[in-house]
Amino acid sequence: MFSFRASFWNTDVYINGHEKYAANEILTAYLNAVESILRIKGIDDLKDLQHDLTIEADMSCDLIQSYNSHVWKAAEIFDRLNEAIDRLPPYDRIFVRGHDSLPDLLNRYDELFVHNTSTDDMSDAEESRIVHFVPDVGRIEWPEPDLPESATEFNEMLHSFFGEYLDFLAACREVKKTYAPFITEVLHRDSAFPDTHTLAKMFDEFEGKMGHPFQKMKCRMGGFAYKPQKDADGQMIFCEQIEFLDLRSFLYYDFWNGLRLNRLPTKCRLCGRYFLLEGGRYSPYCSNPLPDEPDKPRFGGAELVEFARGANFRTCRDVGSKRRYDDRCKTDPVWQTYNRAYKAHYARYMKKKMTAGEFEVWSRYASELRDRAAGGLILFEDFRREIRE
Repeated sequence: MFSFRASFWNTDVYINGHEKYAANEILTAYLNAVESILRIKGIDDLKDLQHDLTIEADMSCDLIQSYNSHVWKAAEIFDRLNEAIDRLPPYDRIFVRGHDSLPDLLNRYDELFVHNTSTDDMSDAEESRIVHFVPDVGRIEWPEPDLPESATEFNEMLHSFFGEYLDFLAACREVKKTYAPFITEVLHRDSAFPDTHTLAKMFDEFEGKMGHPFQKMKCRMGGFAYKPQKDADGQMIFCEQIEFLDLRSFLYYDFWNGLRLNRLPTKCRLCGRYFLLEGGRYSPYCSNPLPDEPDKPRFGGAELVEFARGANFRTCRDVGSKRRYDDRCKTDPVWQTYNRAYKAHYARYMKKKMTAGEFEVWSRYASELRDRAAGGLILFEDFRREIRE
């Protein structure tokens, strides 16, 4: 149900051959959504419900009597999960027919259950469909040591059905407990794109500290090949194509592939939402409108960014660097000194006591001097004396 094919070409990922994403774009969406998914009522009961709905030769009377309530409790949880899944990539684009229903699955094995009593106002379809599920212990030879073949097949299908959702939830928990800490506490520790050697050290340190969570993940693939296909512009490209059997396998592969290509999920230091750094200039701030913007629109994602640009909304990136600069100038003696010197030299430039070229040369020199002082490479008193000259 949750399996799909992914084709990798440079920094692009094509799902099922045509839905295009950037590397690590899908993980970024789950980093922002995982808390709400894991708060869905009842998801921690799914394993117990799977057990309670399994047909056994020696089912207790209590389990038989409560079977129907367990069916509809599980169905309600799946409905809530489906609502969340339908809003998340890649399933928001590839689930064109919706999701399988637990009652539909049970109705395919209707011979295992007591059938509804027909009434005059029921249609033929309603009459033939079970809506109250009670294992038919009277007609099936219970309790035999061996289950009927249909019951064995039903149990396999039931476990597969639950397993798809349990794997999805396992992926969400890994996003929260493994990916998010690695990204926020380790990957962006130096506020820069890590090179291969730095990334390897970061990974080794994190794995040792956290009990090797990444190494315990298993990537389940149904197939691997190199195949040509058309890109978003209709041009032929030669892709690495993989059939992923679940979301967690895709996230694992895409994450490390994306890091290699400098596609880094990160958490905005201003609004707290995750966004994707796509190479080039490193920034700790996203391009979404500020959370305190009074007339901010209420939609999200790329649509929000485009609206913000057109409507001249301030974004986190617009003001984040300045806020950070102002905070440093209030608390850090090196930055305070640099800021005073910068204002003094800028005033000279505005009064035409310095040329534009002279001011540019001084600015580069002052920035280098500031960074050396901040890194402890020169004494503060030497820095203060030199930057005033």
